[in-house]
Amino acid sequence: MQLPSSIMLLLKRLKEKPTRTLTLMQMRWSFSSKRIWRLLKRETPTVPYEEKIEKNNSDYWFSTVKVPLRIDGETHVLGVSTDVTELKDLEQTLKIRNSELEEFLYNTSHDLRGPVSSLLGIADLMEKEKDFQNLGLYGEMVGELARKLDHTLHKLLEVRKVTSKKLEPKTVDLEKTLVKWIKENYGEKKVTFDIDFSKATRLEVDEELFLLVIQKVMNNACTYHNTSHKSKEVKIYSGKSTTHFHIWIEDNGDGIEKEHLPRITQMFYKGTINSTGSGLGLYVGQKVMEQLNGYMSIHSIPTVGTTVELSFPLGKV
Repeated sequence: MQLPSSIMLLLKRLKEKPTRTLTLMQMRWSFSSKRIWRLLKRETPTVPYEEKIEKNNSDYWFSTVKVPLRIDGETHVLGVSTDVTELKDLEQTLKIRNSELEEFLYNTSHDLRGPVSSLLGIADLMEKEKDFQNLGLYGEMVGELARKLDHTLHKLLEVRKVTSKKLEPKTVDLEKTLVKWIKENYGEKKVTFDIDFSKATRLEVDEELFLLVIQKVMNNACTYHNTSHKSKEVKIYSGKSTTHFHIWIEDNGDGIEKEHLPRITQMFYKGTINSTGSGLGLYVGQKVMEQLNGYMSIHSIPTVGTTVELSFPLGKV
């Protein structure tokens, strides 16, 4: 059996210095490189195995190969361990990404299949229709379905853009940037805004992604209105903890039932029967926060309203 690369590396280092002192079973032996070569080449190494070691609340992975050494009638073991923690982390990340991709493809195909089936059904009706006056109605139905498909595809491309974007952090002044942006995009929605950034004003973040996640949350806050309240009200304020910069967005809308909250950021999931969107808004928002190494928390009481907390790590993100 060929010696593992880790053992070969050890031997290479032994060659660089003719005599090395090795620690074997807590005993120190001094050998020439030629004798080490001779001893190792006639032995069969074990199959590499991985083991996890926990230290300082962190997990470290090592790949270990052991080779027996028979010296002066006694058997010892030479073990070489390689730190593969980074490789294991990448492997775990890859598993998560593959799982997300499978879910993404399944949900996407399912969501697109509905409008496509409807288009095929309308096409079949149009072929059988004898009254040409009804063709205009069919045309309107086709146009509505096409717009829905286009909207969904745009959202899916948005997901791709978020996950592949190279971060470009800069200082964002909430008073200058966000207040102006909110007025420009939501000034005509008949919403009463209460904005207070006095406790935390400046944030180091990728401005494009930052405004995108604000947009996703604001769309929901400004759309779903509880008719028992006289007006739509949205409160936005900021604060800091020792590790994060926080922004809270509160509304007095319909609220979300407790059983829906754990799934509200899943792809195509709609937490209320009044939802007219694609079910991708908060999913995209969640992906943005992951890209920025932050997190999104959602608290809601039915008929009272919803509070979304966006937490960004302090420093450049």
